[in-house]
Amino acid sequence: DAWIFASIFYMMPHIDFFAAYTINFFLVAVVYMAVYSIILGFRSGNALKLFKEIGAKLGEANVLAALSRQSLQSGDVDLAERQFEQIISMRRLIGDLYSEGADYGNFAIALLNLGHKQKAKEYALKARSIFEKINLPAIIEMMDQVVSAADG
Repeated sequence: DAWIFASIFYMMPHIDFFAAYTINFFLVAVVYMAVYSIILGFRSGNALKLFKEIGAKLGEANVLAALSRQSLQSGDVDLAERQFEQIISMRRLIGDLYSEGADYGNFAIALLNLGHKQKAKEYALKARSIFEKINLPAIIEMMDQVVSAADG
């Protein structure tokens, strides 16, 4: 993947091919590490344990988010909501308001897809409130659509 980006930079005369390749290699590596950590969280409690041990709240929250979606898919809404409460606590500790809103919105959509309309609406409204605070009108509109779907 890094070769593709590096090749594009190679066509730009002011950027050295080796520098472009190296920069893109690290960018692609970071993306892959993030994806693999989430996948690992789905498959193993070890990732969650590791993030807790090293105090990486962001990694811990991301793994818990993946695990909560897995709990929802398996039909255990109560467990998913308990995991979700932990996620929100961590997001607040970190001070990551955008991710908190995104978590509420994603959880609302997952609940809606599983037919839990009332709960989906509650989470979508919380997400909407957060996105109003940080002024993201496109995402506010998406949450309005989720609320409408939950009402319908």
